[in-house]
Amino acid sequence: MENVLVILGSYFPKPSPNGICVHKVAKELQKEGVKITVIAKQSSGLTEYENIDDIDIYRVRGRWFNRVMDWCTKNKEKKYEKIVRKSLLFLNKIKSILCLPIWPILSPMYSCRLYKKAKELHRGNNYDHVISVYNPIDALVAGVMLKKKFKSINLNLYFLDTLSGGIVPKYLTRDWLKKRGWFWESRFFGVADNIYVMESHREHYLSNTYRNFHHKIDVVDIPLLKKIEHKEKEGQLNLDFCKEKIHFVYTGMLLKQLKNPSYMLALFKKLSDRYNCVFHIFGGGDCEDIIKKYKNKMADGAIIIHGQVDLQSAHNALLKSDFLINIGSLVDCQITGKIFEYVSTGKPIISFYSSESEPSIPYLEKYPLSLLIKEDWEKVDENCLKVSEFIESVKGKKVKYEQVEKIYYNNTPVQTAKKIAKLY
Repeated sequence: MENVLVILGSYFPKPSPNGICVHKVAKELQKEGVKITVIAKQSSGLTEYENIDDIDIYRVRGRWFNRVMDWCTKNKEKKYEKIVRKSLLFLNKIKSILCLPIWPILSPMYSCRLYKKAKELHRGNNYDHVISVYNPIDALVAGVMLKKKFKSINLNLYFLDTLSGGIVPKYLTRDWLKKRGWFWESRFFGVADNIYVMESHREHYLSNTYRNFHHKIDVVDIPLLKKIEHKEKEGQLNLDFCKEKIHFVYTGMLLKQLKNPSYMLALFKKLSDRYNCVFHIFGGGDCEDIIKKYKNKMADGAIIIHGQVDLQSAHNALLKSDFLINIGSLVDCQITGKIFEYVSTGKPIISFYSSESEPSIPYLEKYPLSLLIKEDWEKVDENCLKVSEFIESVKGKKVKYEQVEKIYYNNTPVQTAKKIAKLY
C-alpha cells in the first residue's frame, strides 16, 4: 500500500476551496489502496488530530493574523472588535512590508511548524510520497524542507493556484510579482520530483521560462466535477425557496479587487422590476457595503445575504435554485472551482466577466445552459434584455449529469487521481 502525506492549508471540516479539491482526489486515491494522511492549518474550534473519511488529519497552529481574525469574526458584536480588527490589519501591513524580501512567505514560523509536524510523522510512518498543495506557500516550504532532509521521499507540488501569476499586492507591480514568484518557483521546482499545474495555467508554466522543468510538469485540471446531492441534517441552514418566485443563487467570496458584484447587482436591480425574483448570496468577502447599497434600493427580500454556510447547505441552495450566478475573476489565470459545482447541478448559469481572457469562459462556453455577459456600463439595459430572454427560454430546463460528465471528464477527481498516482 502506497503511503502518502498531504500538506496544505485549511481542510475538513472547515475546508478552503483547495481543501475541497484535495479531498475529492484523496477519496479517489483511497479507492486504489493509497493510505492518505493530511497536515493542515488548525482553525478555531478544531482539534489537533481528527479522522474524517478514513483520512488522518493532523493540524498545526496557523498565522497569528488568521487566529485573531477568526476571533474578530466570532465577536463582531463586541464594542472593541473594530479596534482589534483595525489594529490587526495595521500590524499585518507592517509585517508584510518587513517580509517583502521573502514574500509571499509572511510567517516563517508557520512554515516551520508544518515542517516539524511532517518530519515527526514521516519518522513514524515512512511516507512514499508527499504532496504539497499551493496555496499556501508554507505547504511548499514544508514539503521542500522535508525532501531535503529525507531524499528518498517522492515530492509532488500541486499548484491549484499560480505562485508567479496571481493577485498583485497593493502598491506593487505585475513584474515584481512574476520576479518574486519565479524566485521561489525556481528553487522549489529544482527540488521537486513532480509538479502538477492547472489547465488554466498551461501557457504560463509551459512557457520558455520554465523550460528546464518541463520534464517534471504535468497539466491537470480542477478536480471538482462530481454530482452533488441534496441532504438535510441537523444544524444546517433552513432554505425555503417559494415556488412563486425566481431564485438566483451565488456561492463563494465577493471581493472588490477580485470578484466585484457592482455590475451584476446593477443589472439585477433592473431585472427585479420585471420579475418576482430573489437573489441569494452565500459566502463572505469585503463587499457588504456594495450589496447593502443595492439592497436598500430594492424591495424587501429581493436580496438575501446568507453569509458563510456549511458546504452541504450551499449545495442544497444550488439544487433548489432556478438560476446560478457566477462573477468572473479579475485575475486572468485564477479560475473559481465552484464553476464545476455549478455545472454538476445541470441548472442554467449566468456568468459576468470584464475581460475576454477571464479563465472560466472556455469552460462555460461548453455548457449548454449558460449565458455569458460582458460587463459594460453603457450596455446595462441591453444586457438586462439578454438575461430576460435567457430566463424565458431556459427556465425549468436542466442538463443531465451524464452529459455534463462527458463534457468535463478532465475535471473529474478520478482523472486527476489517475495522473497523480500514475494509474493511467
